[in-house]
Amino acid sequence: MASHQSYGSRRLVTAMSSAGFDIGRYKVRSLMRQPALKPVWKRKFVHATDSKHDCPIAANVLNRQFNPGGPNLAYVSDISYIRTGAGWLYRATVLDLYARKVVGWAMAPSMPAELVCDALNMAIQQRRPAPGLIVHSDRGSQYASELYQDLLTRHGFVCSMMERVWQRQYANHAKAKAAITTTLSASITASVSIQFWAICRPLSTNRKWQNVNLWLCSKLLDHRMAYDFGQGVFAKCGRGFCKKSMGEKVVFYRHARGVLTREECGRVVEKGRDIGFEPAAVNVYGEQKIMEGVRNNDRVEFDDKALAMEMQKRLMEAMGDDFPTMFEGKTFVKSADHLRIYRYVPGQYFKPHRDGSFHDGTFESEITVLFYLNDPESGGETVLMPHGVGQPWAHIAIEPRMGDVLMFEHHVWHEGRPVGAGEKLVLRTDLFYTLA
Repeated sequence: MASHQSYGSRRLVTAMSSAGFDIGRYKVRSLMRQPALKPVWKRKFVHATDSKHDCPIAANVLNRQFNPGGPNLAYVSDISYIRTGAGWLYRATVLDLYARKVVGWAMAPSMPAELVCDALNMAIQQRRPAPGLIVHSDRGSQYASELYQDLLTRHGFVCSMMERVWQRQYANHAKAKAAITTTLSASITASVSIQFWAICRPLSTNRKWQNVNLWLCSKLLDHRMAYDFGQGVFAKCGRGFCKKSMGEKVVFYRHARGVLTREECGRVVEKGRDIGFEPAAVNVYGEQKIMEGVRNNDRVEFDDKALAMEMQKRLMEAMGDDFPTMFEGKTFVKSADHLRIYRYVPGQYFKPHRDGSFHDGTFESEITVLFYLNDPESGGETVLMPHGVGQPWAHIAIEPRMGDVLMFEHHVWHEGRPVGAGEKLVLRTDLFYTLA
C-alpha cells in the first residue's frame, strides 16, 4: 500500500474495503502481528510558539467561525515541524476554511517571517482573494512581524490571531520536501486515504452538531491546485471520484485558466446581447419547461459553426495532450455547433442537476464545456459533486474567472451557485464522440 508505512489496522481495513476486500480489523491486526508490522508514524513533536515578542497582537476576528459562507472569506495559517535526518524542516501552510483545502505553502530549514509570507503569496497568486479576507493564525513572531503585517495590509486582508506535525521520519530536507509536495499536490496514489475532520449533523433527537471523522478517497483529486489536496500551484488536469450504480468510477474533469483572452470573451458576450437573452428552460424528458425552482437564469441559444470551431481550436491549444481525444474507448469527433450563453444576475442560480447527452445516431455528446466570459463580483461558483449532492465533503467549487474553461462528464452532478453581486456570463458547448 502506498501509505508510506503509516497505516494501522483501522486504516488498512478502510483502504482494503474500498478496494473490494471483505476483511475485519482483528483479522488485519492478527496478520500484521505475524511479521511484526507496525506503522512508523512518530509521536507528535510539540514546539512552543514564539509568542514572547514585542510586536502588536491582532484580535481574534475569526472567533471560531470555522464555516464561512463561501471561498476566499477566511484562511487559517500555521507552521509545522517535520523531523528529518538532516534536522528540522519547517512548513507554513494556508488553508481555505470554506473548502478545507490547502491553498498555499512554503518550506524552509528555518522559520523567518519570509516563510509565512511565501505561503500566503502562493495562496494570493492562485486564489486572488478580495480585500476583506480574514487570515487567522497563532501569535507567533512570524505572523506578528512587520513583513507579514505589511503583506496583509497591501492586500486589504484582516489579521486575526489567538499544529499538526508531519509525523514521518525523513532522511533529509530534500526527501521531506519531495514527499510533502507530492501529498499537498494531490498526487497521492489511488490506494491512499486522507483523514480529516468535518462538521456533520448526527442522526439523533437532540439535533446538536458534532465532529465526525470522515475518510476521503484520494481518487478525488483537485487539479485546480497542486495542494489541495483538496480544492497552490496550478495544474491543467485532474480526476474526480464518482459513485455510479453499485460501484465506483473515476470521472473526468479539467479546469484550465486563461484559455480565452479578454477580447475573445467580449466578442462572445456582445453576440449574446445582440441576439437577446430570455428565461432559461429545463429539459424534462425532451420537453422544454420553465422551472424557476430549478433554475432562474437567462440564456441565449444559437448555431454558429465558425465560433464553435474557434472555441474548439483555443481549447485544444490550451489543453495540449490533456485534451480528451479519447473518452471511454470513443474517439473525439467535434464540438457542438449549437451554442448557449448563460447569464446570471444576483440571486440567480441553477440547482444541482446532471446534463443530458445529445446524439444524432452517429455521434453522441459526452463532455460539458463551460467558458467563463467575465468576472462576477461575488458568488456564482460552479460546484462539481462527484460523490453526489448528499456528500458535501467531496464537492469541488470552481470560481468563475474570465477566460477560464471547465470540462466535465455529463453524468456528474453539479450546480451553479447564486450570484451575489455583478453578472456571470458563461458560454456552454459540448464535445461529441463516436458511438461505442
